Amino acid sequence: MPLVDTQPDAVARMYAKSLYELAEGKGGRAAVEATLGELEEILDLARGDAKFAELLTSRAINAEKRDGSLTRIFKGRVSDLTLSFLRVLNDKGRISAITGVVAAFDSIVQDKLGRVEVDVFTAEPMDASALASLKGRLRQALGKDVIVHPYTDAAMIGGVKLRIGDRLIDGSIATQLRQVKDALDHDGAAALRSRIGSMIEGGVDLGTAPVVTPSATFDAIHSMAVPHAESPTTGPAVKPLPVTAAAPMAGAPIHKKTVASLNPTGKRVLIRVDFNVPLEDGRITDDRRIREAVPTIRSVMDRGGRAILVSHMGRPEGKGYEAEYSLKVAATRLGELLGKPVGFPSQDCTDAAAAAAVAAMKDGEVVLLENLRFHKGEKKGDPAFAAKLAAYADAYVNDAFGTCHRPDASMVAVPKAMAGKPRVCGFLVEREIRFLSATLANPGKPFVVVLGGAKVSDKLGAIENLLPKADTILVGGAMAYTFLAAMGKNVGNSKVEPDRLADAKRIIDLDKKLKVEILYPVDHVCSSQFAESTGDIEVFEDTIKDGYMGLDIGPKTQTKFALVLRKAKTIVWNGPMGVFEWSPFSQGTRQVAKAIAEATKTGAVSIVGGGDSAAAVDAFGLADQMSHVSTGGGASLEMLEGKKFESVELLDAAN
Repeated sequence: MPLVDTQPDAVARMYAKSLYELAEGKGGRAAVEATLGELEEILDLARGDAKFAELLTSRAINAEKRDGSLTRIFKGRVSDLTLSFLRVLNDKGRISAITGVVAAFDSIVQDKLGRVEVDVFTAEPMDASALASLKGRLRQALGKDVIVHPYTDAAMIGGVKLRIGDRLIDGSIATQLRQVKDALDHDGAAALRSRIGSMIEGGVDLGTAPVVTPSATFDAIHSMAVPHAESPTTGPAVKPLPVTAAAPMAGAPIHKKTVASLNPTGKRVLIRVDFNVPLEDGRITDDRRIREAVPTIRSVMDRGGRAILVSHMGRPEGKGYEAEYSLKVAATRLGELLGKPVGFPSQDCTDAAAAAAVAAMKDGEVVLLENLRFHKGEKKGDPAFAAKLAAYADAYVNDAFGTCHRPDASMVAVPKAMAGKPRVCGFLVEREIRFLSATLANPGKPFVVVLGGAKVSDKLGAIENLLPKADTILVGGAMAYTFLAAMGKNVGNSKVEPDRLADAKRIIDLDKKLKVEILYPVDHVCSSQFAESTGDIEVFEDTIKDGYMGLDIGPKTQTKFALVLRKAKTIVWNGPMGVFEWSPFSQGTRQVAKAIAEATKTGAVSIVGGGDSAAAVDAFGLADQMSHVSTGGGASLEMLEGKKFESVELLDAAN
C-alpha cells in the first residue's frame, strides 16, 4: 500500500498519543508544534522521493538496515525525540503507518491547542439555529474553534449557563431570581429595585424560553480560552463524544421525572452512574462516561445534595475485591473534573467503612463507592444486596444508560427497595431515551437505517421493529453474508450463521411485502486470512471466491449506500460495515460515516448507536458531526428493537 494512502488506525492513534505526551512533557506547546513540523517534513520527503517511500513501506528491508538508513538520513535534521520515535515504529513493525501516525498526531494537536469545549445548559432544549448562533458568539469571544455540548436543566427556569473547564458562568434566570431575593432579604426594597434595573439593562428575559446571555457574559470568557488541562490520571484529557450537534431534544417526552425536578438539599442521593471506562496500565484511556455523568452529579451537589455514586467496572468474578477492577482511578478522575475531592472510602461498597463515610457526608460532597460487581448480588439482582445500597439514601437517580437494559440489582432491585422515596432519571438517561424515542416515534422522511456488525442474531429484533417505519435499510458487516447466503449467493469463507438462515429468508420475504427497501452489499473487500495485512486481499463483485472472506463492503456498495444516506432526513446507525480497526478494511465504515456526517450538515437527524459504531465515528474524527452518539451499545440496540426498560419504568412518572 502506498505510504500516502495509509489511514490512521487504532494503533497509529496510540503511538501518536504517546508521542504527543513525550513532546509536551519535554517542551510544552513549542515542542509539540516542532515535532509536528518534523513529522510533516518526513512525509513531504516520502511523497517526493520514491526511494525513501520504499524504505518506509517495503517489507523486504529488514528492521536493522532500515534503522541504520533512518539514522543516516535524519541525524541532526530532526530532534532526538522524533528520531527515537521513528526507531520505535520501525522496531515494532509499524514504520509504514507513519502517515496515519502523523494524521492522528495532527488531530491531537488541533484538539489540544486549537479547540475549546463548552458545556451549555438551558432550561429547555435549544434548536439547531440557536445552537449555531451560540457557538458563533462563543467562537468570537474565545478566539478559537468551539465544541459545544448542550444539556437541559429545567431548574434554571431560563437563561444560559456555560462551563469551560472548571469555570462556570451562570446566566440562569433561577440564579438571577435568587440574587433578587437575597437583595430583598438583606438590603430591602431599594436594593431590589436596583437589582431589577440592572437585569433589565443587561437584557435578561424572565420568560421560560432559552435566551442568550448579555454580551458582558461573553466578554468575561475571553480569559478562559484554554484547552482541558492534562490529567495525571488519564494523561492528556480525552474529549467526550458530543451529546447533540444539530438536532434538539424536542418532542416525545419520556414521561419520567428527572433530577431537575428533585430537591436534593440536605438529602443523600444515590446516583447509579456508568463508570465502566477502559483502562490501560492502570490509566483511563477514554473518560467520556465519567464526563457525561458530571452534569447530573453537579446538579445534586451544587444544590446542597450529598451525591453517593455507585457503578460497576469490567467483569470481576463477584467474590470480593480485585485490584484491576477497582473504581479508585475513576474517583480520582472525577475529582479532577469536579475540582474537588471525591471520597472513596473502602474496597467494598457495603462494608462498615462505606456506611460510615456515607453517614458522615456533608451537603455538597461526593462519595464514590467501590465496584458493585465485587458482589455476586449485583449481577443476580439480589434484593438483600440492593437493600443495603437503598438504605444509604433518601432519593435515587438512574444516570447509567449503558446498563438500563440490564436487570442488575442497582438498576432494578434498588429502585424497587426505595419505593415511596424520589426515584428519577439523570440528564444523560433523559437525553438518550428522549432522543431515541423522539426519532423513532416520528422520524423525518426519508428514514434510513444502517445496520452492520458481526451477527444477524444481534440485529434481528431491530430489523423487525424498524421494517414498518424505515424507508430504506442498509445492511453491511459480517451479518450481510448470512442474508446473501440465504439468497443462494456464494460468499466464500465469509462468516455465516447457519441457524439464522431461515430468519434471514423471512426478512427477505417480508421486505417484498412492505414498502421498505433493504439494500445489501454488491461488492466486497476480501482476504484469504482474517488478518490485517498477511492475507491476499481482493475485491469481488456479487459472489466471493472460495478461500476468501468478506471483511468490508466494496467501493460500489460504498457509493450506493452513500447516495442513499445523503438524501435521508433521519438516519439511525448501529454496527460497522467491516473490520474498521484494520486499515485495509476500514473504508466502508469510513465512507458511510462521512455520508452520514454530510447528511447531518444539510439538516438530517443522525443517531449513532454506542459500542463499535460510536468507536468508529470517534476514530474517524466525525463524532462531533453527528446529531447524537449514544453512550450505550446494547441499550441503544434494545431501544431500536422497541423494548422497554424495567429500570426506567420503575422511576417516578412525570406529573
